[in-house]
Amino acid sequence: MDENARNVTIEQADFTVRTYNCLHRAEIKTLGEIADKTQGELLKIRNLGKKNLEEILNKLNEYDVCGLANAGEIDVDETGNGETKAKCEECDQDLTVWREENDGGFTVYMKCEHCRKVWKITCDKEGVATAFETFVARD
Repeated sequence: MDENARNVTIEQADFTVRTYNCLHRAEIKTLGEIADKTQGELLKIRNLGKKNLEEILNKLNEYDVCGLANAGEIDVDETGNGETKAKCEECDQDLTVWREENDGGFTVYMKCEHCRKVWKITCDKEGVATAFETFVARD
């Protein structure tokens, strides 16, 4: 991780207008300040949604900034199960969380049983997110 990257301003990071405006309104000035927040905290910012969060995660990865991608407020135990304080952004229900190990690190999944939405965060061995996607589960 490049410590100087934490000092990159949101202007320098070249976010989309909507994401920039959300971060600016929340008085977040640098990538380091973003990385110090949880995903849940960022999603509470007015008008910041899942696409903005995906953009933020991608930007943190682009600049190799650690922090936010460590799955926010999720506490996953050794069995791969966990509890989260996060709620679904669409229906406000609790999310089910689990973790799957792989050769290059691990993947954290968060699923809303009510609306079937799934968030998938792929992380390297250090816990830095390398990919983020959302989809609707099909059983």
